[in-house]
Parts: sequence; structure tokens; C-alpha cells
Amino acid sequence: MNGRCQTFSPSASNYFGVSGNFRSLLLLAQAAKRAWYKWLCRRSQRKRLTWERFADLLEQHPLPRPRITVRIWGP
Repeated sequence: MNGRCQTFSPSASNYFGVSGNFRSLLLLAQAAKRAWYKWLCRRSQRKRLTWERFADLLEQHPLPRPRITVRIWGP
């Protein structure tokens, strides 16, 4: 599952990663984290995944950080 998020995020970062759009990239990264948490919570019928455990998972398997790939304004 993490592999799917890692292949999605860099391509989105390359597409949306223009100067002046960094805030939107951060929002996209937050939405990806929330979606990953939602789908991980749906996998178990016994115990729900806590945000603390999810934070530990993100430390072990971090998502790629958003970055600006194309500068269209300024040097």
C-alpha cells in the first residue's frame, strides 16, 4: 500500500510543483496522509488504528516530501 502512495506523490509533485503552489502541495500531502489513515483503519475489524500508531508508521515508512520542481517566477 505504501508503494502506491510513493508512486503517486512524486508524479503529483512534479505536475503541481511550480513556484507559488507550495501551499497546495502541502494540502495534497495532508490529504494523502488522511486517505492512507482511512484505508488502514478499514482493514481491521477488531481494533482501530490510532493516530499515534499511524505517526509511528509514517516514521517507519515516510511519504515523499512535497517540493518545487519548476521555478516559473524568480531565480
